[in-house]
Amino acid sequence: MAAAAVGALVLLVAAWPAVGAFLTIAHEAGHVAAAVLTGRRVLFFEVTDGNAGRTLSEDRGWGPARILISFVGYVTPPLLGLGGAALFAAGEILPLLWTAVFLLVLTLAKAEREWTMFVVLLMAGATGYVALYGSPVLRAGFAAGLVWVLLFAGVYDAAGSTSTESSDAGQLFRNTLIPSLLWKGSFIVVALYCLVKGAQLMVP
Repeated sequence: MAAAAVGALVLLVAAWPAVGAFLTIAHEAGHVAAAVLTGRRVLFFEVTDGNAGRTLSEDRGWGPARILISFVGYVTPPLLGLGGAALFAAGEILPLLWTAVFLLVLTLAKAEREWTMFVVLLMAGATGYVALYGSPVLRAGFAAGLVWVLLFAGVYDAAGSTSTESSDAGQLFRNTLIPSLLWKGSFIVVALYCLVKGAQLMVP
């Protein structure tokens, strides 16, 4: 577990473009899921070459659903990491890997741009390959690394979130009049909570 955690941290530094793309997919998937669960039609989501993301769904005006859709983006990666840590702690390595594949494949339905589809397919293919052909040690190591990346990167991404008008925090400010810095702080609090609880599950 310690080696997987260190490896995840090294990966964040050495291969941030790849990790950033994965994180953006998880972030946008949160927006997509919230839009679908609140009865809105999702038009598409995309990840650009610079790992920026955008989700477009039909706008039904102000309301709690709009607030939820804006809020869930930054908290989705750490929450997924916490869920993965719970599966890992229960010894459910294969269900963890196949759940990751399933969620990635689901995002293809609304993926826009060739780059977005390529990144999603690459990640789903790599995870599926490990699930099918990897040794138990490789599966456990890959699953642990995936969880740590989501937990660590979730904190990093939340801390680096902006408060501009077009950002999630900026949209939340426009919809609630609560300062965007407080929304950013809430992203960080959720991410840190998930990291602490996830670490307790991963390293009992």
